[in-house]
Amino acid sequence: MIRTEVVANWPGQWARKPGLICGVDMPLRSGEHHLIVTQKMEGAPPDLLVMRDSDCSIRFKEEEGGLVMGGFDPVTV
Repeated sequence: MIRTEVVANWPGQWARKPGLICGVDMPLRSGEHHLIVTQKMEGAPPDLLVMRDSDCSIRFKEEEGGLVMGGFDPVTV
């Protein structure tokens, strides 16, 4: 048996299961993501910030001269 005051639970989206084994209920749920990746686009600025539209559950960002567009689950906890 190992006794400690602090435990780092770091398995990402799988963190809930080790927590339950230790008697800790973590309200964690994975969200499914779908992405659209474009080819290089003339005029796509390389310093484009990530843009997120919470009302439409979508985000955009520059990637290799094109755009990555992806939806996100608005109810992910």
